[in-house]
Amino acid sequence: MPRKHKMIDEANRVPSTFTPRFWEKHADSRSLVTRRVLARRKEYEEAVQCDSPQVESIIQRIAFLEIVLETMEVEAQESGTFDINKFTTATNTLMVCLRAIGLERKAKPVSGSLQELKERYA
Repeated sequence: MPRKHKMIDEANRVPSTFTPRFWEKHADSRSLVTRRVLARRKEYEEAVQCDSPQVESIIQRIAFLEIVLETMEVEAQESGTFDINKFTTATNTLMVCLRAIGLERKAKPVSGSLQELKERYA
């Protein structure tokens, strides 16, 4: 039985050529977003002593995701509309990236007995 082929519109077609673009070369350095992403990337690279291209790549994604999330928050505040699914997906992706470079937040160990804690916070 012959397979039926779905018609693919131009917007969903895989391009036949790929032209790479990079933050340092192609992004407008006058743009606040570009400056912010590059500054955050530098901060993360210093914080984790970036020593490999793989970590550098993850750090770039982290810096960009922070801007995406902040933009979503501001737009939600301004317009009153909010896509929780996109926000949650971006947040989870950010957390995975942070874990990958060793910057996840770890819970502090609890010291003292349960009774001491109950008395302290009663």
